[in-house]
Amino acid sequence: MAKPFASGRDQLIDDEALAQQIDTLVAEAREDRGLVDKADRRCYVEQVLRFHPTIYRHPQMHARLEQARAGEMDYVQACADLDEPTMRRFVTELSLGQGS
Repeated sequence: MAKPFASGRDQLIDDEALAQQIDTLVAEAREDRGLVDKADRRCYVEQVLRFHPTIYRHPQMHARLEQARAGEMDYVQACADLDEPTMRRFVTELSLGQGS
């Protein structure tokens, strides 16, 4: 039977692992995806953590990243029309090989 609450040490390890993952994703957003704005990097990290580790590979997401990288609009604006069902559809398409 699972413990309802992690011990303090276990929680600390989980928090540390998550913090490291977030730091890695922030660096990835800046260095690999070209997102210079802090809010844009936060949006990218949230998408990767919530939906799929390679959500940026979906053509619709890649196009939005390119718009931000080119300075046409910021990434947050480029993603403003995306809702939960759309993001879930992108994940499904990636999983089926339709979005790559």
